[in-house]
Amino acid sequence: MRNGLWLVVTLVVAAAFGQRLEGWDVRTDSGTRFDALIGSGLNSFQWGQLRGQENVPPRFARHAYIRNIRVIDGGDPFGRVAILWSGWEGNGTDRTEYWIRDGYKAPPVYEAAQVGRIWSSNDLFRIRMWNEQYFSWQPRSVVVSVYAANAPTPTIASMTTPSWTDLSGLDLLPNRPGIQIDPGQTPSVDMAVLFGSYTVRRAWVQGLKRVRQLDQYETESRPSPFRDQVRLQASFSTRINGEPSEPSATADHLLDWAPLDGVVDRPIPAYGGSWTIPLAGLPRGTVISFDMNVAVRHLPFDQNGQPIPPAPRRPVDDLRESDRVYFDLRGLTYSYSGAISGGGVVSDEDAPPVCIPKQPGTLDITLNLQDFGLPYNISITLAGRALSDDVVEWSTDFYPNLCITVEGVQVKVKRIWGKLTARLTRRPYFVEPLCGRTFNLTIVPFGGDSGNWLNGEFYALCQEYDFTRVNAQVRSIDYYATSGIDYEPPDPRLLYQRTRSQWLELILQGDVNGDGCVDDAELLRVLFAFGQSGSNLPEDLNGDNMVDDADLLIALFNFGRCY
Repeated sequence: MRNGLWLVVTLVVAAAFGQRLEGWDVRTDSGTRFDALIGSGLNSFQWGQLRGQENVPPRFARHAYIRNIRVIDGGDPFGRVAILWSGWEGNGTDRTEYWIRDGYKAPPVYEAAQVGRIWSSNDLFRIRMWNEQYFSWQPRSVVVSVYAANAPTPTIASMTTPSWTDLSGLDLLPNRPGIQIDPGQTPSVDMAVLFGSYTVRRAWVQGLKRVRQLDQYETESRPSPFRDQVRLQASFSTRINGEPSEPSATADHLLDWAPLDGVVDRPIPAYGGSWTIPLAGLPRGTVISFDMNVAVRHLPFDQNGQPIPPAPRRPVDDLRESDRVYFDLRGLTYSYSGAISGGGVVSDEDAPPVCIPKQPGTLDITLNLQDFGLPYNISITLAGRALSDDVVEWSTDFYPNLCITVEGVQVKVKRIWGKLTARLTRRPYFVEPLCGRTFNLTIVPFGGDSGNWLNGEFYALCQEYDFTRVNAQVRSIDYYATSGIDYEPPDPRLLYQRTRSQWLELILQGDVNGDGCVDDAELLRVLFAFGQSGSNLPEDLNGDNMVDDADLLIALFNFGRCY
């Protein structure tokens, strides 16, 4: 029975979506059901519906409801999600009824939400089919749908790159730090600064699913239900010997999208200026610094219209953004009873480590059981959710209905359910060779058997009877895993940034000894150093790392000048 129980142990989740809801306090009568149209079930779905279709017996009613729904994962970088609720009934009057968001036969409800948001009420998500006839059975049909989509984040659709006048072409000593300028030759410099122009785009929410009638849906787009602001903040400043001076310039431009604002693109115009900066009269050795800073930032607002402050980076965020998980089962105990009874231990040697692919943006994990050397091409789901900043819980309730051979006996795997709970710990970045990744998290069990357990329902001979049932339990689960990201993620609020600096030093070209005059001493210094090569030679007056005729000519042309 070990292979069958190993099948239970190696449960891992696959998900192709990032926005996830879960529901609880559920009722479904005959003729009704819950469908995860996108997702893996009631505990992890992006698009779900309550569906009712039946020939209802005389004087009978059929009910189905979900009284609690929560956003458990996904959203834009700030956890913002757009929710579309919709419903349809096909028989009119009170014979088929539905409620969405406490509204009786309400039109589609479109609203803002965030990860962690919970809706709770008796009429949150509910359908009812009623047959008022006394003798005949009556066909009834009704459906309600809820769909979650990421809220769009503003992006820069096009831009003119910020620019300014590059003064490096005036540099008399290009091999030395800064830009050396002789005011006797260049009495002023011209500076122009352009802070750029931008088109900022906030796209509509795409792909929303609205129920049209039974098993028919429409895909539609709507403006974001959130408020967003985008601000350009730019500055150009001048410092002389470290002290602020003129010229200087600033730009501040704000774009504001209200909830349901249908405008997609908004412009930020170009800002800037041009100046002539006199150098004559400034002392020799003066350092003039120019600094340009340009930033385009996004300020997101939450579902209540309040600004979202920067959130501290948490271990669970690193796990969510990772694309691999190294998993090594260290051991467990298992037991089974019923048609077959027994138990045993799985050791570390029995379960080699694996590298599990994972989709960034979700806490779910991906595995095909063939990755474990099992001859079964199936995926099983453990849906992940954060219990705290550093604790994650994965849960599953899966019905494979798969008939397999275990130690020569045909066994039907009917149901597998359970959960794993783990604590995440940040570490300095390290290389995980099996995954070929640099990680920063270790993952170990948390909560003992109450947080880490798996159960299975099996049937011997693949015959589903009470006397062939086998109940399996897996406990004392010990494992070691690693994951994470190998970089510090950028601030999603910063859409663009450009920072540039350049500084000028005022010199007297030809002044070798720094006494402020070009005279016989300079000529002698150049002559004695003639033919030398190397960097930072004082006698190298043109900065080409060679003392030659060109340096002697510079000293001669400037002979007699003082600064």
